[in-house]
Amino acid sequence: NTADSEQRTSNDATMENQTKPKPPSAATPTAPTTPTTANGETLLGTPHSELSSICLSLLAAFVLARLLAVVSALATALAAPLTGFYLMSTCPTVESFDAKRELKRVLRGDNLPEDHPDKPKASD
Repeated sequence: NTADSEQRTSNDATMENQTKPKPPSAATPTAPTTPTTANGETLLGTPHSELSSICLSLLAAFVLARLLAVVSALATALAAPLTGFYLMSTCPTVESFDAKRELKRVLRGDNLPEDHPDKPKASD
C-alpha cells in the first residue's frame, strides 16, 4: 500500500507540473517574435525584404512577357496580310514565264557555282 500511495503522489506531482502555467521569466519575451535569419535580420516585416524583391521581379517579368506576347500577336496580325500583299504584287504573271528559256538557263548551270561538279564545262 505504501508503494501505491508513493506512486500516486509522484503521479499527482507530475500532473500538477504539467497543468500549472509557468510564470514569464525576465529572459523570455512575452511579445510574439518575427522569424530571423542567422545574421539577425528579420524575414518578414521589413519593407524591402528579399522575398518582396523576388516577388516584384517575378511580377515585372510576367508583365513584360505578357506585353511581349501582345505586341508579337499584333505584329503577326499586321505582318501576315502585308507580306501576302507584297508577294502578290511582286509575283510575275503566268504569261511572262517562258519554259524553254528557263530550261536552257538551268541546263547551262547559271545558278551553280563555278566549282560545282554538276556544272557543265564550257566548250571553246
